[in-house]
Amino acid sequence: MAAEILNALLNANLITMSQVKAIKDKQEETNEGVVSVLVKNGHLSEIKLMKFFKDQYGIDSADLKNFKMDPMLLDLIESEVAHKYQVIPIEKKGRSLYVGMINPLNENAIEDISFLTGLSTKPLMISQIQMQEYLDKYYKREGNLVAVSDLPQAEQKDVYQPEEEWEEELSMTTSSQAADFVKYIIDDAVSRKASDIHIEFIGKRQRVRMRIDGVLQEVVDAPRKFSLAIIQRVKILSKMDIAEHIKPQDGRIKWRYHGRDIDLRVSVIPTVLGEKVVMRILDKGSLMVDLKDLGFTEQSRKKFEDALERPYGIILVTGPTGSGKSTTLYSALSRLNEPGTQIITVEDPVEYNIRGINQIPIRSDIGFDFPDALRAILRHSPDIIMVGEIRDQDTAEIAIRAALAGQLVLSTIHTNDAPSTVNRLVDMGIKPFLVAASLNIIQAQRLVRRICPKCKKAIEYDQVYLKEIGYDQEKYGKFTFYKGTGCGYCNNTGYKGRVAITEVMPISRKIRQRIVDGASTAEVKQLAINEKMITLREDAWLKVSQGVTTIEEIVRETSSL
Repeated sequence: MAAEILNALLNANLITMSQVKAIKDKQEETNEGVVSVLVKNGHLSEIKLMKFFKDQYGIDSADLKNFKMDPMLLDLIESEVAHKYQVIPIEKKGRSLYVGMINPLNENAIEDISFLTGLSTKPLMISQIQMQEYLDKYYKREGNLVAVSDLPQAEQKDVYQPEEEWEEELSMTTSSQAADFVKYIIDDAVSRKASDIHIEFIGKRQRVRMRIDGVLQEVVDAPRKFSLAIIQRVKILSKMDIAEHIKPQDGRIKWRYHGRDIDLRVSVIPTVLGEKVVMRILDKGSLMVDLKDLGFTEQSRKKFEDALERPYGIILVTGPTGSGKSTTLYSALSRLNEPGTQIITVEDPVEYNIRGINQIPIRSDIGFDFPDALRAILRHSPDIIMVGEIRDQDTAEIAIRAALAGQLVLSTIHTNDAPSTVNRLVDMGIKPFLVAASLNIIQAQRLVRRICPKCKKAIEYDQVYLKEIGYDQEKYGKFTFYKGTGCGYCNNTGYKGRVAITEVMPISRKIRQRIVDGASTAEVKQLAINEKMITLREDAWLKVSQGVTTIEEIVRETSSL
């Protein structure tokens, strides 16, 4: 739409070709809308722009001073939506909602507002000064958080309600509004690439948080007049018992977003303030990443890919929860998935369905666990086995037996780094010679946030502080440090996306022998370093030196190493 507006302005001789280039460059730099850039940078006055929209598209302009702001209308559009799309509700006539906008041709905004309100949205152009004034006055916010005190006074009611009043409230609530709100937050979370959505009561409000790039961020307060209906809507979508408010429940939602199939794992638990909802977003599109894009150094990636080419043995990926282990395994499986290869996975639960791969879910409720599943699939002559996690001796022993019998086995395990994985298996009760004979490679990893490319700036740190956190200039070299200052593109966090820091340890002949001899973790680590293993901390500093991430991120993720 921005290109259409610029072309129309160019054809109307209101701007020049050089201005078009300058406007596009400014948009790329600031991530602002085309109308904002046109006016703020003096390319076109708002009066001329309003006349252009009227003549070209038949869109009228409005002066908000001529309208009385109706709290009921303001309540139709949440603060987050108002700020996101730069929109103010002005007047309602029948089934039409007239809204003031800076860019009245923003089709996404018009479509979303129509969906959320259930009304036909009619845009009117207003000045940028009035837009900012009215947003500040009627839709105050801190960051992206809508404050409870900013809701219309009529909605300032207590969320503490006895159970017998729930049915009455739900019967009075517009269920379609709750459904629209749930759709809005799920779509918004997927568009932001969030991994989780949290809906919870806190004090007298019901807040919505999203885990974006590994960090929880408050996004919006749920409209309190139908807070209970929101939970009910999630339960209906998840096929849960809507009458159950005391016991925890789990469910699953299949969602469609812009032509993509998205799965959500849903958990509802009771708290003293009300039920808390967590929705884990499982987007296969974001998971199927090429190994080249995961953050490996060239040296480490080649070692990992070489291990995948071997016909048998065990490949272990280790790290804490949320460190991207599943992404690495699924990316590896995607690389190995060929018509002539039999791949079977055992997962708890199956997070993503992969075409051409046989995936088996664990059912702890009926006593069907990892060892049972592994014993069963060995009778199906698999070439490659993926085990979701090695948790105990039984699982480890069967995985090792499969590897020694000629299968390639991929799995995860919870350890701090690659060398400590060896003794973790021994501590489980696996004999050292079996560990040495079966392991091909161990990869440890963490995820750190990438610096936002739109607001990335050089920054200086105190040398004493750098020394305290382990920066060794002689070892890592001298380089420029960077940090994101925060902008609209990164939601004012300074970060956009994540990248893995890795530690890849192939099991060489020397390391195998030392494992058999009962070497300590420290001895195994030193031997691996002597064989040019890049440690997690070294890879973290490498990412800092490349301007990929910040010191704060590597301190957060590697301080325990």
